[in-house]
Amino acid sequence: MLEGWAREVKIETFENISINNELFMKEGLKVRIMMPSFGDTWQDQIYNRPAYQLKSFVKNSLRRSTRVEKALWCFDQFSTGGYYHWITEIAPRLWVASQHVPADLPLLIPSYFFSKWKFVHEFLSAFNRALIIFHEGEVVQVKNLTFVGQTGGPFNFHPQAISNSSSLLKNVFANENNQGERKIYISRRNAGKRMILNEDDVLPIVLKHGFEVVRTEDLSIQEQIRLF
Repeated sequence: MLEGWAREVKIETFENISINNELFMKEGLKVRIMMPSFGDTWQDQIYNRPAYQLKSFVKNSLRRSTRVEKALWCFDQFSTGGYYHWITEIAPRLWVASQHVPADLPLLIPSYFFSKWKFVHEFLSAFNRALIIFHEGEVVQVKNLTFVGQTGGPFNFHPQAISNSSSLLKNVFANENNQGERKIYISRRNAGKRMILNEDDVLPIVLKHGFEVVRTEDLSIQEQIRLF
């Protein structure tokens, strides 16, 4: 659909797909996991083994089933790792969908996304698409599923998709009066990893030089975009 640095961005349509929080099931027991290499050979080899097929079939048979006529899917297990992945991977895919997928096609999304990341509701509001939310322990039977593939790897962005999705988010949330005059120090104290080991020593110095200490996890998407 779009020519990328590393791959073509694909929009695919599947019929009679069963979706849960873990994987796709296509045409009965044929399993395809929600990964960047969706449908690649190694995936078929792993997830179409008889033991995995049986396990998946039993698990899905015990779950409550919901039927959906049509839906859009823009996620995989690598693209939902946090704020960075939503901005650099999911936003471009949603932008691609806004250009090539009918606007009335609802986005299918697991409910745990909203509890895991507090910014998801606000983030999705920028793309103005109806949602179908499904829950843990539920299987969604989709008659016609439109799947937007990745626009690139985590450090190999599709230039058109990343630029246009960024512009869309800025148009919705940014403050045009931001002159960029504030001095900001971003703290990773609560990040859990990649923290500044001697931050207690650093903070007095940056404060002395007029920097504001910001913890971005405490800010909404609008506040973050307007800040930066």
